[in-house]
Amino acid sequence: MKGRILTIVVCLAAGTVAYGQDVHFSQYDNAHLYLNPGLAGMGRGYNNASFIFRMQQAPARDAYKSQYFGIDMPILWDRAAWKRGYLAWGLSFIADQAGKNTIITNRPDLTISGVLKTGENSKLSLGLQAGYVFRSFDAANIEWDSQYNGRYHDPSLPSGESVMDGSANFFDLGFGLAYRHVFPFDNIHARVKSRFNAGLAVAHVLEPDMGLVGPEKLPMKITGHFDGLFHLPVTHMAIVPSGMYLMQGPYSEIIGGAGFQYFFDMNTKYTGFIKESWARLELKYRLNDAWLAALYVRTNNLTFGFSYDWTTAGCGTPLSTMGGLEFSLIFSDLEGDLFNQGSKHVIYRRSVGGF
Repeated sequence: MKGRILTIVVCLAAGTVAYGQDVHFSQYDNAHLYLNPGLAGMGRGYNNASFIFRMQQAPARDAYKSQYFGIDMPILWDRAAWKRGYLAWGLSFIADQAGKNTIITNRPDLTISGVLKTGENSKLSLGLQAGYVFRSFDAANIEWDSQYNGRYHDPSLPSGESVMDGSANFFDLGFGLAYRHVFPFDNIHARVKSRFNAGLAVAHVLEPDMGLVGPEKLPMKITGHFDGLFHLPVTHMAIVPSGMYLMQGPYSEIIGGAGFQYFFDMNTKYTGFIKESWARLELKYRLNDAWLAALYVRTNNLTFGFSYDWTTAGCGTPLSTMGGLEFSLIFSDLEGDLFNQGSKHVIYRRSVGGF
């Protein structure tokens, strides 16, 4: 037992340093404003919102808990005819807890993006993001090996350690480019098209000091990503590939995989009375680290997601093969109903929410 406690503490410390203190989500593409500021206003429809809750290493005394919430939508949609492009904005918030309230990180972000239509079925965006990060470290919540009394951890026993509490608050900047292309086909279900998305983002441009108990630079992070949805002819199915490459300081991460999506219903072209509904199974692999499996179900503009990543490269025996659970809820307002933005015919002519 005491070896397990010590291993958990070491892994927490190593993980926060090795990965530059950035929060990681297996459903990274659903935390789209965190993935790439250029994705603000680039989703299907008008208004998009998503929430993710993650428990990392759940059997290991709740080692990590992370939450993401983001919302984005077009700006001044009712006052401008966006023939060549439009503006969009987004708000996002991340809360991360490592250990038993040992290291806490909170960061709100504001994102502004400009979207340019590069063709009848494609668009390109540039997004800028500014946020403020609040981090704190509470040494009192660490369970030290010396506090093991032979049967269980006893916090009243002296730890013999001189670790002090700390905090760090700092301003952060990032930007990103995103590209989207659709492959339309003309039938009553034309609202559901094959599509391809790609992007490149740079975070922590200022490389701020994020040290909790001493100076420590937060390295710049560069992220490249893609995803797509390609319908299989004469079926209700589609293939959904995706991938991401992340580089931060000397460390990198590669994720790739695909899913199969089955459509129960597709949005009707003009009336919008029939809402899109589907189910999707995904399998991805994080190179030299974990397998990621996910299930998504969509109905009435809401998508419910569940994923689990099975760690294949752990930090010592007690944590090896343990993974993380994630739950997500995603809202996509395809018709602009939320703020009375949409006209079905305007959407079909590929205005703000067209694709």
